[in-house]
Amino acid sequence: MFMKNRLSRLALAVLGAVIITIASGCGSDRLSAVAETETKITEEQRQVLKRMDETAEQAYQSVQSGDLNATREKIAQLSVLTAKLHYEGITTIEGIQALSTSVTGSMHSLNAVSPDAAQIAKHIAETRLAVDALAHKEQPMWHEFKSPLMEDLELMGEAADQHDAQLANAAMRRWKARVSAIRPAVIISRDSVKATELDSMTSFLEGSARNQDWAALKEAVPALRQALEEIFSSGDRQTSSPLIPTAEPPHPVIWSLVIGAIITCVLAYVAWRKYEAEQGVSRVKKEKDLSQT
Repeated sequence: MFMKNRLSRLALAVLGAVIITIASGCGSDRLSAVAETETKITEEQRQVLKRMDETAEQAYQSVQSGDLNATREKIAQLSVLTAKLHYEGITTIEGIQALSTSVTGSMHSLNAVSPDAAQIAKHIAETRLAVDALAHKEQPMWHEFKSPLMEDLELMGEAADQHDAQLANAAMRRWKARVSAIRPAVIISRDSVKATELDSMTSFLEGSARNQDWAALKEAVPALRQALEEIFSSGDRQTSSPLIPTAEPPHPVIWSLVIGAIITCVLAYVAWRKYEAEQGVSRVKKEKDLSQT
């Protein structure tokens, strides 16, 4: 009876999480629908997007060569262009916020009292990917991060098999840096649901590596691999670009809901298995203590 009650509570928890995922997906879909009501991109919008794309690339090249003055100038120009662009039919409200936050982060890092070269490069890379996602929806550069992230995930699985904390932590650092770089671009190209999925995956992987919970990590890797595949493949259905005067297809949310449910169920199952294991250890210790009295 106690086991049935526990399973019932687990089922309710999973159901509640899935409902939250569905609500989040539907909310994001409503925002996307507003942005996609205007599917025709004007010539003025295309020209501003082109200038933004060129300016972001120049900023990236400048920071790579170590010329912070040139980088600062280009980011300032980009800030003006982002304010000038009319975003109707290009991205969602969340996408606009992601772009604005990325550009602002770059400006703050460049204007810091003690500029940190690594932080500046990080913010400029995020901004470059965000602008590219806005201008090149048919083949955004952030899609190139799929293979490296898959490799990081595979290494996490290997670390779980070998109980190798050093390997897990190294893979985790690379994973976090790459996810951070593409997060604004994901929101711009897709929606915040995909970015939230990445955040959830990162939290789980980081927690498992920190606690050296190898069993949970090993069991979750296959579902996380499938979720990562979906995050990238969903963008492949975007076949138009704001730089080309064509209409974009409607954005479906069903896959976001399915993947969200899969992640939720897997993590809940892993948590339950961990709880069962802990209860088993507790019972063994109790029986041992009683036998010695």
